[in-house]
Amino acid sequence: MNESQFRELCGEGCETLEIGGARVPALVSTCSDEKTVLVGGTLSRASYVARVCAADIAPNLPAELPGKVVSYNGNAFRIVQCRKHPRSDIVHLTISEK
Repeated sequence: MNESQFRELCGEGCETLEIGGARVPALVSTCSDEKTVLVGGTLSRASYVARVCAADIAPNLPAELPGKVVSYNGNAFRIVQCRKHPRSDIVHLTISEK
C-alpha cells in the first residue's frame, strides 16, 4: 500500500496515535488480549496492531520504535514490534498496554 491509498482509506474515520508528542493518523485493529505470566498469577493485557504512514513518523526509523510509549484512546501503550515492507509506505506497529 502506498501513502495516497492509506490517506484515502483513512478518510475522516481514522483513529489517532500520539507518538513523541505528534498526533498520527492510524488504522487500528480490534483488541486482542494476551496473558502475561507474572509471579503468583497472570495479567491480561490489551494488544493492538496499528498501521501508520512512514512519512508521519519520519525521523523515527522502524528499528528505533520498539520500546517507545504511545498514547491510544487516552491509554499508554508500548510498541513491542515494528514491521515495514521495503516497498510499502505503511509501518505496522504492535502495541501492548504498559
